[in-house]
Amino acid sequence: MLFINADEPQDKDIIGTAFDIRTSQNGYTFSVDDTDGDITRCFARIEPSEFGIYLIKGKASDDGSMFFVSSMQEIHQNEF
Repeated sequence: MLFINADEPQDKDIIGTAFDIRTSQNGYTFSVDDTDGDITRCFARIEPSEFGIYLIKGKASDDGSMFFVSSMQEIHQNEF
């Protein structure tokens, strides 16, 4: 038997472009403009490349204000 708590954040994948990268005490915060045109604020322990395109896996915070990255794979690095 399997019970699922509907209130618990679910794993999610995001594909998008990283920008507005900031260094924090424990890692990096950045925004991702995804393929749906939504902007998501993320936290990761590794630094993404500015305007790099990533496949990002993780979970949203309880209030939905931050996406905590569990893995991040660069698909393409844009160079400007």
